[in-house]
Amino acid sequence: QAIRFMTEPIPDGPSKGMYSPKDELEMLKDKYYELRGWDKTTGIPTKDTLKRLNLNKQAEDLYK
Repeated sequence: QAIRFMTEPIPDGPSKGMYSPKDELEMLKDKYYELRGWDKTTGIPTKDTLKRLNLNKQAEDLYK
């Protein structure tokens, strides 16, 4: 189950005892989306990102 790695420590190996709390994963996801030029809430590329990629028609269609 996906939730386990956010709540249960890794049982063995080099990362033994470590886990990734949900708030930490959310912060990392937000930073990744920001770096990619995606909306943090939807994960959809921003209008500026689409235009920078020369996807002007798609940007206009998506953000009417």
